[in-house]
Formats: sequence, structure tokens, C-alpha cells
Amino acid sequence: MNCALIGKLIKEYRERLGLSQEKLCGDVCAVSTLSRLENGKHLPGRKQIEAFFSYMGIKPPMNLIPMTEKEFVLYNLEVEISNRIANHNYKIENLLEKYKKTIDENDIFSRQYYLKAKTICEYENSDKRNPERYLEEFLSVLNLTVKEFTLEGEFPNRYFTNKELELINSIALCEWQCNKADDAIRHLKFLIKYYKERDFIDESNKGATLPVLMFNLSNWYGIKKDFKKSLEIEKEGIEICNKYGQLCVLPELIFNLGCSYSFLGNISEGKKYIKTGLSLIKLFKKDYLREGLKYANDNFNYNLTVKDI
Repeated sequence: MNCALIGKLIKEYRERLGLSQEKLCGDVCAVSTLSRLENGKHLPGRKQIEAFFSYMGIKPPMNLIPMTEKEFVLYNLEVEISNRIANHNYKIENLLEKYKKTIDENDIFSRQYYLKAKTICEYENSDKRNPERYLEEFLSVLNLTVKEFTLEGEFPNRYFTNKELELINSIALCEWQCNKADDAIRHLKFLIKYYKERDFIDESNKGATLPVLMFNLSNWYGIKKDFKKSLEIEKEGIEICNKYGQLCVLPELIFNLGCSYSFLGNISEGKKYIKTGLSLIKLFKKDYLREGLKYANDNFNYNLTVKDI
């Protein structure tokens, strides 16, 4: 029953988006595989089904996807691994080894998940040393499912899974560490454009991702001293935070906005937004209030104290 239902859902979403079967399949499976799934005659593995939904910007309905015992084990391992990484716990070698021993070699999406998680943990555990090496590794992991993606070339005209988008973000972060600022900014701008222009992407996914991307881009333009561009990004990022009710980087974007105004000579707006940003940083009990105060005072002579916030 679930086979027919899953196939019906995928076909309904695909046709609603105006996607051909060829476009949705991309490089990762034959059109006949998708056709048989949509007709209720075939049920591919869990990761393949997840990928179809993810390409269309839809959160996979995990309660409807049938799983073998092995797939259920892998799913629970992925939840635990992803939660550990999200909480900056990168000492998970045992979990990764267990995952590696469980996956099938021909399961390209599970291999990509494993290699992505492994590379992130190795990179973070190395204190982000040798970013050139990890840049190539992230690209290699992305190329498992997006063969046409290169660091210098045009962006492929296709849809991406969440994992593929996360890999592009990791590539951009490594490029920045490699002093390839223009390349890093180019890839980050591509991600922002992709999330903004794809109306079908799940709203919660957009709300959680876009503000962080825009905060990073704001920082990079600020470091390059392109304060007009950083100002534009900060304003838009704040609007997006308000639109989706996301507060995770709102204080930092407001603080950055104040810094951009200040560097551009608009002292009244600069000081106002710096104080607002620092007030929110204090309210949310983030641990870099004094660092923000010192930065504002050292660069703009505002002579702010904790009591002023």
C-alpha cells in the first residue's frame, strides 16, 4: 500500500512543479526506476525515495516510507550522527564506523551521507587545518551525485538535495579558509539565490538556512571592506529573520548592520543598531557580548559599556 502511496505523492508533486521524470532523476537513477515507482510497481531504497522528495524541496514523509531492518538501523544512526554534528560534537568515530559497516556499496546516497559526515568531523577535529585538502574532499563527495559540478564552472541547471546544498556550503567555507574569497562568495551567493528562487522549498528549511547564509556573506563582505554590499545583505537578512520568525543570527545581523553603517560614516544609525544588536546578544545570553563591545569601541570610539546595553 505504501509503495503505491509514495509513488502517487512523488508523481503529484513532480507534476505540480512542472518537472519531467528525466529532470527529477538527474544522474542518480534511470527514468524507468522513477516510472515504476510512480506506477506503484517498484519501491527503491529509503535514501532514493528521500532524494526524490528532497530534490523537490519537500520534507520526506518518513512515516510513510517502508524500511527494511537495515534501513531502519541506518536511519536511526543518521539521526544520532546529525544531532551530534549539529551540537558541535565531532568525536563520533564509532558511530561513523558502525554506519559504514552497515551501508551497501552501491547505495550512493548513504555513501555520500557517510563521507560528508566523516569529512566534516575530520575537518573540525583538525581545527580546520589544511583546508585545501578538505575542499577537494567535499567536492569529491558532492560529485558522487552531481558529477557536473566544478569549482570554477557554471552552476548546473538542476535541482539539489539538502545534502548537496550543504556540501556546496562546506565548499564555500573551505574556499574562504583557503583565501579564495571571490570563489567562496560566488558559491554562497548561488546558495542564497537557490533558496530564494525555489518557491517549493519547505518554508521551515528556508527559514533555518537563509539567515545563516546571509550572516556569513555579511561577514565576508565586511572583512573585504565592501560595506555597501554588507549593508544590503544585513538589511535583507534581518527581513528574512522577521519573515520566518528565526532569531538564531538576528542579533549578529543587527550588530553587523550597525558596523556597516558606522564604517560608511552614518554614526547615528551605526550606534543605534550596534546597541540594539548587543542588547539582543545580552538578552539571549550569548557569550561574546564583551567581544562585541570591544570591537565597537576599538573601531568607532563609541565608549559603550555593559551598562549602556
